Amino acid sequence: MDVPAEREHERQQKQDEPIPFELPGGRLTRPLRLRRRPRRRPLLVSSIILSGRTLHWAAIAFFAIVAVVPYTGLYQPMTVLSGSMKPAFSAGDLVLVREKPTRDLQVGDVVVYRIPTGDRHVEAHRITRILDRHPFTFRSKGDANPVEDPWTAVVSTPTIAHVVTVVPYAGWLVSALRQPIPRLLLVYLLPLLMAAAALWAVWRARDDEPRHDVPSPSPPTKRRRINRSSTIRIAALTLAGLLASAAAATVTGSTSAAQTVSTSSCFYKPTVQSGSTTNAANGTTTVTISSVDPTKAFLLFNLRSNSNRPVASEVGGRIASATSLEFIRVTDEATPATITIQWYVIEYNCGVKVQRGTVAQSSTSTDVAITAVASTAQAFVTWSKTAASADTSWADNDPVLGDLTATNNVQFRVDTATSAHTIYWQVVEFTDSSMISVQRGTTSLASGTSSTTATLGSAVTTSRTFVLVGTRSFGNGTDIGSGLVRGRLTSSTQVTLDRSATSYAVDEIGWQAIELKDGSKVQSGSLNLASGTASGTASLTAVDASRATAFAAGQTGGGQNGGRTSYTADDILGVGTATLAVTSSTQLTVTRANTSAAADIPWFVVEWGRPTSTSDAR
Repeated sequence: MDVPAEREHERQQKQDEPIPFELPGGRLTRPLRLRRRPRRRPLLVSSIILSGRTLHWAAIAFFAIVAVVPYTGLYQPMTVLSGSMKPAFSAGDLVLVREKPTRDLQVGDVVVYRIPTGDRHVEAHRITRILDRHPFTFRSKGDANPVEDPWTAVVSTPTIAHVVTVVPYAGWLVSALRQPIPRLLLVYLLPLLMAAAALWAVWRARDDEPRHDVPSPSPPTKRRRINRSSTIRIAALTLAGLLASAAAATVTGSTSAAQTVSTSSCFYKPTVQSGSTTNAANGTTTVTISSVDPTKAFLLFNLRSNSNRPVASEVGGRIASATSLEFIRVTDEATPATITIQWYVIEYNCGVKVQRGTVAQSSTSTDVAITAVASTAQAFVTWSKTAASADTSWADNDPVLGDLTATNNVQFRVDTATSAHTIYWQVVEFTDSSMISVQRGTTSLASGTSSTTATLGSAVTTSRTFVLVGTRSFGNGTDIGSGLVRGRLTSSTQVTLDRSATSYAVDEIGWQAIELKDGSKVQSGSLNLASGTASGTASLTAVDASRATAFAAGQTGGGQNGGRTSYTADDILGVGTATLAVTSSTQLTVTRANTSAAADIPWFVVEWGRPTSTSDAR
């Protein structure tokens, strides 16, 4: 060995030798080994390590929330997809929901359920009104939405999911994990990386272990501390891997608990069928329609005719079965005049109940018992009729009015009774009082008086209100113009009733102002048809023709087809009545069969219900 190497060897031996330590009094203690001062890491490296550990434990917490706790039944995570509940929570937030007994729900609770229309997405909205507790029935609204949801939810289960708390922005991460590539990385690659990191921690622990040349009965050594730290690190990494894999399965393979909540909800979006037919004979004309539920569907129709006999201008119409309509005509004519009928069938999926029937006009006041409706303010009455087959003139037994006099009674009034006349009636009830408001009343027109007004008890929104009118009078003979009354909604608080001829009194005018609050839209006007003019059009703000119906205010016996006319030369009802059809999204066409004098037809076009919108806030 050369000298420099020998000296280096001696120096190293001296450095490794234990240094005796002498206490005062000469007593020696155990040898003291010099330890090297640990190297300080750079600040940037330390910051990175600290941030990594923080993210590591945050990931464990997140995966625990997403993957583990839901299996305990405490709650389910759901990602918010839109901003309809701002500021309570926004798109990208994660809401935690838990089942709550319906008996404990209160106004203000945010509940989660599947909407009954469109894409039937799961929605979290706030309860605004509780309509019933048995079963639990409520209305809801998004905090950021200007109006309530257009349906009534009825919960048929004892519990429903409600929002417990919100984790801001966490939903974006859950949404990302649902994508195919992140899912594969989370399920397969991340656990492998965690396992590799755990093995690396074990290897580092062994590599960093110091060598002890002299055994000593010392306190727990660095080796034991390193092993303990390594154990914690390995356990944490393993837990993170397991949770990540479970979280991937949860966010990509399961559905929200809210999707299994059994609710039957009412979305006020009816279907409308329409068409036209003709009748040129005594008896019944049958029209086949797509199947409907007759208890939730009702018929509106109007006809045009050119005859001075009631048997050619009065037709009874009804929904005869789930797949058929019937229009009944009673006449003894050898060659009956042709009647053209425009019809509409409106069927609601829920929220509407329809009763119908027939009754002989055997008294000047005929009562018909019905199953009680919730309120007279939630139902309206329509009618049509057939005359006696031998009737030759429009007289005081022809005009009739119907009135819902009580929740369980409809009354039909006429100036002269005859059991040979048959009335076909419908009572249309909206079961939710917030979806409709019906105001009704009666008035009259004295001989020589052409107009009167009725004041509504409460103001209505004219863009969602229509009017139906019926009359009774003693008029006979040729003066049809004096018996035809036009009904219009002329302001939010007023119905105007007028006529063009005044030779006799109209003893009673019954009116109904029906305000629809289910999302329906109403357009209205009065179309003048000059003498010699059979048809005219009115411009509409664009409508959805598949949901639109057109009708007049007057119920003269031939459906909803009546207006006013100045004609007094004969009792041809067809001068002042007409058919009404939505012939395009922006046009209404009104057509009559007799043009002997001018006429004014008060028209209404109703778009029933609310269209399904893919942009509805969730």
